[in-house]
Amino acid sequence: MSDICGDKQDAPAEKEPDEVRFYYMHDNHTFTALLGATLDEVLAAADKVEASSSYGMLCAPLLLSKNNEVRRLRCNAHSGSSKDSKDKWGEGKAAWLAECESDSDVMRLVSSNG
Repeated sequence: MSDICGDKQDAPAEKEPDEVRFYYMHDNHTFTALLGATLDEVLAAADKVEASSSYGMLCAPLLLSKNNEVRRLRCNAHSGSSKDSKDKWGEGKAAWLAECESDSDVMRLVSSNG
């Protein structure tokens, strides 16, 4: 008799992502999809959305396989009110960009995002 809970089970192999999605979350927890064929274009779209609202977040990219999430990056960039300094937004975007650029799947897939 096998003790399923006691047996070491191999985790399923991660499916290779075939799509990356980018979103901006508004302060009321609604989302705007960010499109762009480069990360710079995605950031420009985020800047445009951020400038038209107060408080929000550039979400960590989602990596999908056949429309199902297989993983997401960890870095988010937070935006304060329109009266706040944009330093925090700029620092967050720089960290977000660095994480995206270090992920081979994001870099492979971003060009299909436009």
